[in-house]
Amino acid sequence: MIFKLPDSPYKFREYTPEEANGIVTAAFIEMMQRLPKSDELTSFTKDLIAGQYQADSVRRKLMKKEEFIIRFGTVANNDLHNYRTKLWMSNLKKIDQEYINEDGNYPSALHLYNNVLNRLPGTDLKRFPVITGQ
Repeated sequence: MIFKLPDSPYKFREYTPEEANGIVTAAFIEMMQRLPKSDELTSFTKDLIAGQYQADSVRRKLMKKEEFIIRFGTVANNDLHNYRTKLWMSNLKKIDQEYINEDGNYPSALHLYNNVLNRLPGTDLKRFPVITGQ
């Protein structure tokens, strides 16, 4: 099924429960630097599956939470992608340069992803499963 929100020109497809769960978990790790609580995971996942909103809306809703504002400040809705780009790119650049200096090659995407998670402010990677290659 394809959804279109009345206040958005964009269409998006229905999420499977696994996709919705992954979207919510990734959004919490990225934006809140923690895993979602059981009730948060259930609520956001249910709303995604029902087509109430799409993936970026999860992040925008998290940016409005007092917990986010206290830790990271206020971010305008339109600045979500600027915020995420700054968060990821500043870390990617550091990791890339360190790896090239140590190994002489570019790091794999998996190496970059896991190391950025480890560098997010306030994130303790031991709380999150490390993604491994197949």
